[in-house]
Amino acid sequence: MIGKVRWCGALLAVAACTGTPSHEAAESEVTAALAAYNELVLAMAGDRIADTYTADGEMQDAGQPAIIGPEAIKSHLASFADFKVLANRLTADSTTVDADTASQRGTYWQRVRLPSGETVEVQGLFEAVWLRTAPGQWKLRRMATMRPAGAP
Repeated sequence: MIGKVRWCGALLAVAACTGTPSHEAAESEVTAALAAYNELVLAMAGDRIADTYTADGEMQDAGQPAIIGPEAIKSHLASFADFKVLANRLTADSTTVDADTASQRGTYWQRVRLPSGETVEVQGLFEAVWLRTAPGQWKLRRMATMRPAGAP
């Protein structure tokens, strides 16, 4: 019996040393990744936003065709160089982690100054799918936004 207890203790010690975060820690990492993404959008840091995506990551807005891969995302975001994000808020209503995959659903709100000088606000829902690519590092596999019917 003592041998079994030692064996179980050894297994627990090995599991603790693998670097796999607890479910709560992984959820906190994903929440932090969303907060960092929010700040990059606020700064309109297109290169750095694109770097948050996996090699086959998808950015999709309101039923438009998905933009796939960091280079395509970077190019797409560059087309908004004359737009100024004045405020941005991503609020996750739910965060679910399953091993190395996480998903979030929530709402977004954004105030933007258009090249014309006009200021607009847009809001809606978002769904994010994250993949853990290294300990403590989460990248977007998919970020999709949806707006209610009739919204700008």
